[in-house]
Amino acid sequence: MKPKPPTHGGKRANAGRKATGATTVSRSVSMPVRTWAALDAARGLQPRGVFIAAKLGLHRPKIILPKP
Repeated sequence: MKPKPPTHGGKRANAGRKATGATTVSRSVSMPVRTWAALDAARGLQPRGVFIAAKLGLHRPKIILPKP
């Protein structure tokens, strides 16, 4: 009987998470409580992140590409 090649301690074909092509960018914003209250009053029903990104000019349209 042939000995099996070791399967630990190295790169293996098809191992790990599959790439989806999507990336996430996260940011942290620190402000005083009174400033958060003023922001919440101004943003209406928009999520905080969307409102802040739009004000800073960081809003990018979401592009969904079809999978090959």
